[in-house]
Amino acid sequence: MPPAFAAFLNEAAFSMDWLSYCYWRSPDDAAWQKVAAPNVTTDHLDDGSVEFLALLIEPASGYVEFAQWYYEQAVPLAAVQQLYDHTPLTADLVAALNPDLDFAEAVASAVETGYPAPDKCYHPGPAALALARWGTAATLLRPIPE
Repeated sequence: MPPAFAAFLNEAAFSMDWLSYCYWRSPDDAAWQKVAAPNVTTDHLDDGSVEFLALLIEPASGYVEFAQWYYEQAVPLAAVQQLYDHTPLTADLVAALNPDLDFAEAVASAVETGYPAPDKCYHPGPAALALARWGTAATLLRPIPE
């Protein structure tokens, strides 16, 4: 674990003794890093991280596949790719994902997930990018309650 993240090792909310997996990615890293499992009795077992983190690490096409299954509707890859690229939200982009969603409401929800506001220039780190793009896609595709 790099020194920048070392404080998390002593965080009361986390316990390395009960940890199945631990990934991190700093802004300078080219890829996600993983803590090697220190338990020789479980090193050979699947830790479940690939399944649980797939939507954060797969390309836009992986999210489209999931969303089409989950929401049971067509999801345009080009629009989801724009979210993955952190393209500023536009009324057209929001309408491509959910034509019933008000643009101002979409922007407010997206900003809550960490997605940049349309009028802001934002360069998040890779971990923030992954979480914001997934959260934004999930927020914009969510059916509007009647």
